[in-house]
Parts: sequence; structure tokens; C-alpha cells
Amino acid sequence: MNSIGIIGSGRWGRNIARSFSKKRSIKRVVSTGNANNINMIKSICPNIIVSSMDELLSDGEIDAVIIAVPIESLAENAIKCLVSKKHIFLEKPAASNNVELTKIQNAVSGHVCFVNYLYLSDPSYESFKNAVMKTDVKTASFSWKKWGSFDNDILLNLASHDLSMALDSLGYDTADIDIIRSSIKKDTCNLTLNIGNAKVYIDIDRTSKHKNKTVSYETADGLFMWTPGLFAHEEIEVTTNVDSKLLDIQRDTFLAHVRNNTGYNNLGLSGKILQIIDEVRQ
Repeated sequence: MNSIGIIGSGRWGRNIARSFSKKRSIKRVVSTGNANNINMIKSICPNIIVSSMDELLSDGEIDAVIIAVPIESLAENAIKCLVSKKHIFLEKPAASNNVELTKIQNAVSGHVCFVNYLYLSDPSYESFKNAVMKTDVKTASFSWKKWGSFDNDILLNLASHDLSMALDSLGYDTADIDIIRSSIKKDTCNLTLNIGNAKVYIDIDRTSKHKNKTVSYETADGLFMWTPGLFAHEEIEVTTNVDSKLLDIQRDTFLAHVRNNTGYNNLGLSGKILQIIDEVRQ
């Protein structure tokens, strides 16, 4: 069985490494050199080799690479790995803008490029999605209260999650999307969009001491609600209690694509999300 490489040893990179190390050997890590981060990833993968990018890319035993670096560096690292014929597990939103994303798409060349939109893997979200796609959605409201991730762009880092669910569940192309209103501050984000016939509201506050993420769709068949691990509609509830294992689900899906050499990529979804974010910034 081939090994995996990882680029990035920060907190989220270590979370991914912890998950992947249960199924595959993680042979090499490329890191900026933060000694504390390196020590912590070695505690997860004791035999991991701290390496240069060239050493990782030239290692014939490594067929797939996890890329968990700051958003502004995602595209550069993704292109290097794809050109070196490595499959990649790429943190969302894959790139900072659509210009960068197009360069990734041009480099894919049949390799797996799996962008990690974590919440799409929640089985309760799948139940929610399947239900709402069978009815007419009038409004879709996304509310996210959390504390942290202050150093990241709020649109690229957080709103991209909500946009991924809105586009995935409503099933519309960007030609069907109008941006009605946007208010973007450092730690809050309020967006109003028309996606097809549905009005979509996205409200994010990352300065809240109370953690809560909810999605509610008002439809012709009543109210549908989702929160990680739970889908509810009227008297029906679907509880999965797997929200802490979503990364493992994404891992298994990615490794299956690599094993079967499917050439899968979800860059099209990333492109739609980045197009919306680019338009919001204008």
C-alpha cells in the first residue's frame, strides 16, 4: 500500500493527519518549521519524516498528498502536487479566487482532487438535502455562531461552507444566482442571495461565546431544519451523532477514489463558490 504525504502541520493539518493515519501510513510532512507543530504531528505519526517539498514530490511511495495550508497557499501547493502526479486531499475553498482555481483545473490531468467541504459528508445533511430537493424552497437561512478562526478571511474560510450546502442542496448553477445584499466585516458576514426561486440568507458571527450552526429551509411542505448530526421536519427527526467523525467519512471517500483511480474532482463546486465570493467583493 502506498503512503501519504502532508503539507502543513498546523492544528487542522494535525486533525487530518490523525484521521488518515488510522488507514494509511503518513510518510512525509512539509512544514514551515514551527518546532511545536512538528513535535505535535510527530506525536500523531511517530515515524513521519520532516521533508522539503522536492523530497515529498519525488517520493515514489507517496501517491496522495494532504494539503492543509493557509488559504492563500492552497492553489500553489495543489498545482505542484498535481503536476508531480499526486492525488490531493485539498482544504476548502481550494483557492483564493477563480483565476487560481482555473490553474488547478488545468493541472488535474485525471488525478483525484478532493476539496474538503466537511459538512456535505454528514449523513443527516444528506437526508436533509434529499428531502428539500423534492419540494419548492422559498427561503433558506444559514446561521453560524462560533468563536475563533480570526486570522482567516471570513468569506473564504466560513461562508464557503454555507455556500457549498446552499448550492449543493438547491442544485442551481451560478447563472441562477443574484447577490441582493452583503455586509462583510472582519468577524461577521451577512449575505442575501437569490438562488433560483429561493431567497438565501447567510449570517455568520465568529465572536460568539455560544457555538451554534443551524440551517432552516421554509418550503411548500413546511420547515426543514439541519444542524450537524440532526435533520428535522415537523414530527420527523434523523439523528446521526457522527458530526465528530465527518473527517473520517471524507477520508474514506477520498481514499476510495484514489484506490479506484476514478479521477474524481469537485472543483466545479469550488468554482461556483469562488465566483459568488468574487462578486460579493466587487
